[in-house]
Amino acid sequence: MLAPRFNGGPGCSSLSGLLLENGPFTYQPGTFAPTQNPYTWVNLTNMLWVEQPVGVGYTQGTSDIVDEVGLAKEFMGFYKQWATDFQAQGKKVYITGESYGGYYSPYVADAFINADDDEFFNLAGMAINDPIIGDGDLQQEGKCTWSQQQFYADSISAYRSLLRLLEERLRPQRKLYHRDSRASKFLWLHRLLQQVSHIPSTWTFPYSNK
Repeated sequence: MLAPRFNGGPGCSSLSGLLLENGPFTYQPGTFAPTQNPYTWVNLTNMLWVEQPVGVGYTQGTSDIVDEVGLAKEFMGFYKQWATDFQAQGKKVYITGESYGGYYSPYVADAFINADDDEFFNLAGMAINDPIIGDGDLQQEGKCTWSQQQFYADSISAYRSLLRLLEERLRPQRKLYHRDSRASKFLWLHRLLQQVSHIPSTWTFPYSNK
């Protein structure tokens, strides 16, 4: 089993995934040495962090692609050569990606399927996390699903409960805001909770009265 990994962007190096996210060790900002990553995906499968398309990171060559269809063909050429060189033919492949990898991964998976070649392109599955799956403007214009609405409403209800508790604590200290730094800290949190507890008038889901 093998899991190629695409970072997002477009144009983000997958070295960031290898060194900062799910690689066998992490080299976090502010540290002086890499540390072993107990949550690395190599505990579960064979990983292949791929920098693509051509032009990203340490890749060499001149990119001539104009869309994700071309990117998928470019990756298949790379993968077939890589699998040949490292004798990885016939392995089950799980395409994985994040962020803009939400665009990359489905096109690569589709190309694997259409290749109808289990020796080199034996697709077993695909996983994308925190993905971009459509045009940004359309995503912002889209309406919330019922489950999203319920989540937002329940979150707002929790914020309001916290707000009420905070107001009870602030009530005897209202005259101290100008000279008590501890009360000032509560005040900014109070204002924040007021903002996040507000339900926009355009929202009409059943939980709007919470």
